[in-house]
Amino acid sequence: MTSPTPANSNAAATAGPTPVMPPPPSPQPPSPPPTRDPSAPEGTPANPFYEVNLAGPAPTDADYAPGKRPCSVLVLTKNEEVNIEQCLSTLTFSDDIVVLDSFSTDRTCELSRKFPNVRLVQRKFDTWSRHSNWALDNIQFKHPWVYYSDADERITPELREELFRRVNNPDEPHVAFRLKYKNMFLGQWIRRGGLYPVWIIRLYRPDKIRYEDREVNAHPVVQGSLGDLDSDFIHYSFNKGLNPWFTKHNSYSDMESKEAVRVIDAGSFWDRIRKLFNREPGIARRALKDLSFYIPLRAFARFMYMYFARLAVLDGRAGFHYACMISVYEYWIELKIRERRRAWKKRTEDTVLRMLGNPSADHRIAAEEVIARHAAMAVGAASAVSPTAQHASPGPTASGVFSRSGDASAGGAR
Repeated sequence: MTSPTPANSNAAATAGPTPVMPPPPSPQPPSPPPTRDPSAPEGTPANPFYEVNLAGPAPTDADYAPGKRPCSVLVLTKNEEVNIEQCLSTLTFSDDIVVLDSFSTDRTCELSRKFPNVRLVQRKFDTWSRHSNWALDNIQFKHPWVYYSDADERITPELREELFRRVNNPDEPHVAFRLKYKNMFLGQWIRRGGLYPVWIIRLYRPDKIRYEDREVNAHPVVQGSLGDLDSDFIHYSFNKGLNPWFTKHNSYSDMESKEAVRVIDAGSFWDRIRKLFNREPGIARRALKDLSFYIPLRAFARFMYMYFARLAVLDGRAGFHYACMISVYEYWIELKIRERRRAWKKRTEDTVLRMLGNPSADHRIAAEEVIARHAAMAVGAASAVSPTAQHASPGPTASGVFSRSGDASAGGAR
């Protein structure tokens, strides 16, 4: 059977050959991450203050099966190559994980980029509250809910399923949720000593939360109702060994002592007594935390509280060692409060100069240089602390009475 000839076949024949369209361009590989010159001034093109991989268009509920829209995830890091892969592997249920890195010098960023659902954002760390508020103001999350995780934490399957249920509830009355964590030490879960349960805010709507401007242990201010989750996450405080823990808590103690002097000098003792009876979540606990700065012999009181009153003695050697470590941390705070309030630095300078026996100008300058050099070394050690340690997070305490206590904060567990 002959095919019919089109009416315009002759015209097509006289018009010459049909032009060949060029093939569509092949997709280009993603651009390599921008290079950064740490020696260049911060904020210049050679050394940007932060680098952002954009999120792209925000998805809608229609893009997911019913009840399966995830939350976004925020992870704060600095030099977390030991932890970051295992942390991110438990967060793959989300298609929007934002790693907010403070210019790590190890393989943290390289390992993070292996995960296709991860966006890397870099910003120099200043304080935990400013760092976190910057993230809320500048990062465009894909989803209405955000879950915060430190790099040394792991999400359990039970918590993952509970997150899905909460963020997909169209009638959810709460705008933020607290949950508990299980702190691991010496191969076991430390369940006593006031370490469990500690409630911290981790799931929230980013437009409904802000952090008060404090040096440490910043309290989140929630604009709406606060709920509690049933599931826990796992916290590996010592995955990088004991030295990072002591370095981190040395930095904490410096910030805690600075905050303590501010609270004490403000003369607000009775104001905090009144706030103990406030029913707003976190306010009474915060007042109790501030009142702890007035407690004498903090280290001894903390050990007795953890080891005997909260039964850390029943956690064996792990409970004993942990109670001792936290007591040492409290002693650092107490000692640094005395140093700040009694101007030890100036008195030490005067004593050194007297020991030199009415020194000449050259001797006086040399003595001041020695003191300044030691002070610079101390500042340098404190600045090396990871911001994940700042998170963020209530410290290894639960009562809210002592420093780094279990405030209702979105900060990281310690």
